[in-house]
Amino acid sequence: MSGGMGALVAVVAVALFFDLLNGFHDGCNAVSTVIYTGALKPRVAIAISALFNFIGPLALRAAWL
Repeated sequence: MSGGMGALVAVVAVALFFDLLNGFHDGCNAVSTVIYTGALKPRVAIAISALFNFIGPLALRAAWL
């Protein structure tokens, strides 16, 4: 692998890792907005958020790295 290709792979890997970590914080914002607006009851919103926070890394195989 050339130096340019190695740098590209490293940048993409760091971006994907940041996106994975950032998703944990976005989940809190999404749940609080849905609860505040009254679109969902708190238990339903938290259950949906927990379900998709569990499924997301599994679907992207991030949990298996």
